[in-house]
Amino acid sequence: MSKVRFNSKSFKKNKDKKMNKELFELLCLICVMHSYKMKNALEDYCVTGFSRKEACRRNNVFLSNFSLKLKHLHNTLEVVNKIKKIATEES
Repeated sequence: MSKVRFNSKSFKKNKDKKMNKELFELLCLICVMHSYKMKNALEDYCVTGFSRKEACRRNNVFLSNFSLKLKHLHNTLEVVNKIKKIATEES
């Protein structure tokens, strides 16, 4: 099985797009998220549209940890999209 990698270029192109709140909540169920601060920072960034820096500042989260968790969240989303694609092709 090939490893899914985070594509920062495609993400930067879509930085103005906001993630659906329901999709974000479902991804949080799949991704292990122990810190409510981190979840709130990611929600501020992905759903609300704050910058990374502002989301981290508002929630008292280190930017480096935020970036790692964001990468994990997007990798999980890529895997879910691959599963969806395979499932619809087999139907």
